[in-house]
Amino acid sequence: MGEYLDVNVAACKITGYSKDELLAMKIIDLVSKESIGDAIRHFVKLSKEDFAKGDFQFLKKDKSTGYWSVDAVKLSDNLFLGFVVDITERKQAEETLKQSEESIKHKLQSILSPEGSIADLELNDIIDVPSIQKLMDSFYELAQIPMAIIDKNGKKLVGVGWQDICTKFHRVHPKACRNCFESDVHLTKGIPDGEFMLYKCKNNMWDMATPITIGGEHKGNLYMGQFFFDDNPVDIEIFRKQAVEYNFNERAYLEALSRVP
Repeated sequence: MGEYLDVNVAACKITGYSKDELLAMKIIDLVSKESIGDAIRHFVKLSKEDFAKGDFQFLKKDKSTGYWSVDAVKLSDNLFLGFVVDITERKQAEETLKQSEESIKHKLQSILSPEGSIADLELNDIIDVPSIQKLMDSFYELAQIPMAIIDKNGKKLVGVGWQDICTKFHRVHPKACRNCFESDVHLTKGIPDGEFMLYKCKNNMWDMATPITIGGEHKGNLYMGQFFFDDNPVDIEIFRKQAVEYNFNERAYLEALSRVP
């Protein structure tokens, strides 16, 4: 029951299966558990030559999910002809729009309602990230100062000019990245509004941070870094040891270190 008698090239392309693989499968093998009940209700009870249409979630060969819009006609008691359109991108766009609408609704409630509070919002909910990124990119072209905006949870929202030693080494190694996170979150706590803190992160890079405070709430920090001081020679041996500890390619790691301003 539910076997495929014939499929075309488009069906193979949509699902990722070959024709032979599909012909050896049943409908239940492709239609997700969430959609199989709807599929049965839509099509099995059709009268001969009746048409029905429905949208269903299906499972691709790579284990990802997609969505079909299916038009089917009942040719006989046990035979259906189905026309399938892949609407995965449309469904994803609808879900993204729904999430965006919920986010906007939450922001408006937090800002406008008597019960709302800006404390309920994250920095990402408040600032225009793309616009600030463009502004920061332009400033970096002029001043060549690496910068970033990181929320109070350690998530980078905007950044420019970050050094390879961080983006290609520290931030991609679990332990070194944990050092970055702890430095960004814990070493920058308690900076007075309008002031800044100079600190050396746990991976031995210098940074500066100043708080971003909105409505009296600390929402994140503006960072400048990574850098070294002209009058404070870099201890190469510390970074050699870090290369060994994190199993970095020492030569590439030290070359990245040499490019830090």
